[in-house]
This record gives sequence, C-alpha cells and structure tokens, in this order.
Amino acid sequence: MWGAGEGAILLVLAIVAGLVSIAFAAIKLLYRLGDRGARRAWTALDRSSRSLFGPDGPPELICGRLREKHAELRPGTQGGLSFVSSGCKGRLDFIADRTEIRFQLDGRAKNSFEVSTASFVTQLAEDDPEAFRVRGSESLYRQVFADPGLARMLRDWKVAFEWKFGPEDSTLLIHSQPRNEEELWRWLKGAYRLLESVPGFESAPSVQILPIARPQLAQSQCQVCGASLGQGVVVQCRRCSTPHHEDCWTYAGECSTFACQERQYVRSSSA
Repeated sequence: MWGAGEGAILLVLAIVAGLVSIAFAAIKLLYRLGDRGARRAWTALDRSSRSLFGPDGPPELICGRLREKHAELRPGTQGGLSFVSSGCKGRLDFIADRTEIRFQLDGRAKNSFEVSTASFVTQLAEDDPEAFRVRGSESLYRQVFADPGLARMLRDWKVAFEWKFGPEDSTLLIHSQPRNEEELWRWLKGAYRLLESVPGFESAPSVQILPIARPQLAQSQCQVCGASLGQGVVVQCRRCSTPHHEDCWTYAGECSTFACQERQYVRSSSA
C-alpha cells in the first residue's frame, strides 16, 4: 500500500507532467504562430512599401479594367462592381480599407454559418495556427469545406477575412483593398467559388452550347490572347464551352470565363 506521503508525491509528479505537456504544446504552437506571423508581417511590409493605391492605381480604376475584360461584370455603386452567380445578384464595394463581396440569396438558404480568420485563443484551443473561427451550422461548414482546396485558397490570400452565409445573403468581407487587378480578380473568383460550394447553389449552364463551326471561330477572338480563333488548334471549356487556343489554355491553366474555373477542356469540333 502506498503511504500518504508517497501518494502526494505521485500527485505532484502527475501535475508537473501535465503542466510540462501543456507548456510544450503552447511553445510548439507559439513557434508555428511566430513563423506565420513573420510571413504575414513581410506581406504587410510589402503592401505598405507600395504607393498609396498600389501598382495598378485606385480600386475604382482596377474595377474599370476588369469590366473591360469581362462582359459579365457591370458597374456598381461608388466605383464597385455588380454581377450574377448561381442565380444570385452580387455586388462588390469598397468600405473604408476593406473589400466587401455580397450576394442576395432571397431566403434560398436554410442554415447559417460564419467562417473567419481565427483569433489566438481559437488557434490555441485547436492546436492549429491555421484554424478558422467557425460559428453556426457545423454540418453545413463540413459540407462546404469538404474540399481542402477551399480552405487552402483562403489561406493563400494572406489577408484577414470574414464570410457570413445566411438565408438572405452571403457576405465575404476582406480586411484589405486589392493591390492590383490580379488580386481583385482572385478575390472575385474566390467569392464565386465559396457560394457555389454551398449545396443548392452549384453553378450550372442554363442553356446547351453547341459545337462552334470553323467559320464562326474565324469571327471570334480568344479571350486570353485576343487573336482570331480561326487559326491554330482550338479547344473548348468542358464546363461552359468557351473556345480558346490550346496554347492559351495551357498558359492560363483554366477557363478564362469569369468564375468558371474549369481546368479541363475538350477538342473543339468544326463543321
């Protein structure tokens, strides 16, 4: 039988072992957080080292250039944009130093949830410096983020964000303004992808697109290079059937149509 003194010693040792384990986990997490913090600080420094409105000018000018390249984008209020995805009207606005992308759902959604950049407390609790802060429907969150590429996309932006999805609207708030046209385009495509990842909001073509005849191709331009499609090998997007030069598709890596994001193509048939 253990004596009272020996039992007390064992209890103390157990407590010390527990504290050491907690301290080790905290140190490991702090190291990972420090590494990510350093990378974020470098990104922030890179942002601040640029001119007031970034290399591509003020956000309103960036939106104007995107509208020139993508006919599906329309002027919004205060220099923003308006568009449609999955049958939902959307708009992009610049609010102070943030970018908001909102879709009107008009009661189509049944559940709600929120996903945002996690606080330190959440990261400590999850033992994961890459964890998100999640509120609302856990089941819907798991369905939406079943594709790990979605979470990876948000982390690759390297900016704080909040995404709120509910019956009436879907709002993505990015805690920054775009530095250039490429970054704004990436955020827009990401907002489309988030909405389309929710069950019931998947994007689907509303009409059937028939194969394009060679005479028609000759009168069309490739959306990547701007040259005529009448010459060279032409391929069509497997999803929306938009024609591209095969070399241009290979260069872009995906369909050039706004928010399509299809990476597979089929050979364009000619008549």
